[in-house]
Amino acid sequence: ARGRIVADGTAGEVKSLASGRTVRATINGADEQVLGRVHGADSVEVRGDTVWIHSGDSDAVLRYLLDHTDAHDIEVTARGLEDAFIALTGEAHGIGAKEGDQ
Repeated sequence: ARGRIVADGTAGEVKSLASGRTVRATINGADEQVLGRVHGADSVEVRGDTVWIHSGDSDAVLRYLLDHTDAHDIEVTARGLEDAFIALTGEAHGIGAKEGDQ
């Protein structure tokens, strides 16, 4: 996406292009493959016992977590401007990005 305009508008309009929410939870022994098959899960990241599930249907993800896992410390957040940037360009940028990614 370098050198190309991939979106135009206010920050709010650009963020809406990366619709959905992120569900973060602590799950002992979380299995990324199993969580990735949950209805509504677009992508899953597991680090230790902490999971991040990006979802277009966070209600379905929450129902699954509460009914089928020992999930606790659950937090649901709207995707932000950085998430929109990554969704539109496929590139990580800024804090947490690898040096070669910028």
